[in-house]
Amino acid sequence: MNRLLGVADLLCGEHARRTIFEPLVADWQRELSEARASGQWRVVLVFGSGAMAYAASFARCVLMRDWLPAPRAAASAMLAFGLAKAVGILALLGLSYAWGPAVDLRSIQTQAFLLFSAVIVVPPAFLPALFLMRRDPRSNIRHAIVAIAVAVAGTSALVVVTSEDAINASFSTFEAAEREYARKLANDQVGRYEYPWTAVRRLQGETTLDQRRESFKRFEAWRAEHMARQPPRPVTWRGLAFRYQPVALAVLFAMMGWTLAGLAAPTFTRALLWWGLMAAAMLTLSATPGLFMRIAVNRFPYWTTVPIFAAVTGALIVASWRKPPTPRQV
Repeated sequence: MNRLLGVADLLCGEHARRTIFEPLVADWQRELSEARASGQWRVVLVFGSGAMAYAASFARCVLMRDWLPAPRAAASAMLAFGLAKAVGILALLGLSYAWGPAVDLRSIQTQAFLLFSAVIVVPPAFLPALFLMRRDPRSNIRHAIVAIAVAVAGTSALVVVTSEDAINASFSTFEAAEREYARKLANDQVGRYEYPWTAVRRLQGETTLDQRRESFKRFEAWRAEHMARQPPRPVTWRGLAFRYQPVALAVLFAMMGWTLAGLAAPTFTRALLWWGLMAAAMLTLSATPGLFMRIAVNRFPYWTTVPIFAAVTGALIVASWRKPPTPRQV
């Protein structure tokens, strides 16, 4: 019975536990004690009726209570998520600039790189978001559940828009090729040459719009012929799990942020430090360093990120169970 009260306190709050569930459980226990003198079937009947009464009260409490966090907590979470994502993108651009060619945000290559890298930057950003949302003393486990559901939905959408088919639909078009041509031509005119494109253009001479369109049609025909020769790739559970791995990571980082905020005073400094540590770990375990340095980098397989961060999250949850709650800053 104490566990039932604990669940009610966790999901419905202390007030509901004291005013609704404690009297209900007390009456339930009393009826069970009286039913034992009347035989086994009476005990089963009382147990079933009490369970139904508890379930009905629990359902009403859970469904009718406010599931949205306080405006200040929601604003803190969104601001922390946005800043973490922006800093992560700037870090990727900075590393790309240091190890590769100059970064040009108009370049298709840079835009595609940022889209592909978003699945590395976004999941850790949920850690400071949940960390600072719990800083508000009005935040509770229901608000964490809503935030994690948002993390799942948002990261799932990100996985869809960064898939190979979606990237090709956005960038493998004649219009995108024309924008890239105009960008490179403008860079040539001001002396920002790009190898090997500048050399090829000077050797081949200027081309007309119709020539470029015909060249792109030949490329599309070659690509279609090449794809037709490839064996079909069946959809497997393993493939789907690998594709939607960022969703699992987003859930783990969100749970990690919420748990860490309960272990000590959830300050902005701690949120920054924990996010930096986990973002650096995520970057190291991904293929991104190889993209920066244009060389193969020996690393753990990417699928190991889920068990690694799941182990870290599990250890933090166990630590939170063993540690008494600490006062939170308002």
